[in-house]
Amino acid sequence: MPQGRAETGARAGGPRAGSARDSIPAARDFYWRQRRSIPAFRALVRAMEARLWAARGPLPAPALDLGCGDGQFAEAVWGRVEAGADSDERAVRDARARGAYGEVVRADAGRLPFADASFAAVASNSVLEHLPRLEPVLAEARRVLRPGGRLLATVHTDRLGDGLAGVRVLRALGARSLARRYEAGFARIQRHAHLYAAEEWRRRFEAAGFRVTRCEGYFPRAAAAWFDVLHALGAADGLTRRLFGRWVICPWRPLFRLEEAVFARWIAPCALSEAAGCFIEAVREDGAA
Repeated sequence: MPQGRAETGARAGGPRAGSARDSIPAARDFYWRQRRSIPAFRALVRAMEARLWAARGPLPAPALDLGCGDGQFAEAVWGRVEAGADSDERAVRDARARGAYGEVVRADAGRLPFADASFAAVASNSVLEHLPRLEPVLAEARRVLRPGGRLLATVHTDRLGDGLAGVRVLRALGARSLARRYEAGFARIQRHAHLYAAEEWRRRFEAAGFRVTRCEGYFPRAAAAWFDVLHALGAADGLTRRLFGRWVICPWRPLFRLEEAVFARWIAPCALSEAAGCFIEAVREDGAA
């Protein structure tokens, strides 16, 4: 392993627990900024990720949002990014309309239409675990980064399945075979192609020519259970979007106060050993950190 091992767990980077940014009121704000426009199950995870990105500070410019989706997260967390890329035509169209990027391109993450050394940073929020082939994507991220450029990513880990409410209930009942099938089915619904332990994610980044400088856990087991329950309840949000073109019909914050109070406690770092998510920051190996 390269020298300069990254800090891990709640000790890594950003403010410590108990600081203003990690306070319950601040956590509730992170949740609301997401929940006002997306379903609860997604807002829960995005709020955790938004807190991590906020603690890291502004993205080095120019930056590329790899797997930008419709731009909702970038608009809520970064304000504006120089470039975004996604393979989904509708998402790219929505991202362009949102105006969160200087440029948005439709492209495969393994074949980006950018010149070598175009960016100081490549950011990827909860995307890499969904891509069928990881190695070409990491290679492309390295190619478009300048020497010393940063690859920053949030990814889900192999701890996610252990925390799912359905899995926990079935295991408690002794139905371990059904629990495994439930976990596999959930992974198919979420389109998870890569769910690795934090150390395996580190290894894969390093094999692609990066030096990992930060590895921080988020998404604790209790939150994963709620994520599972809220995901099952999210069918109504899907119907709302089909009928009205938006996930949330009435984004009036007082209606969501109870949600904020319940979920705010988890919008903070947690130990990697308990984390269903991991924030990774890495530097292109042949550049200065």
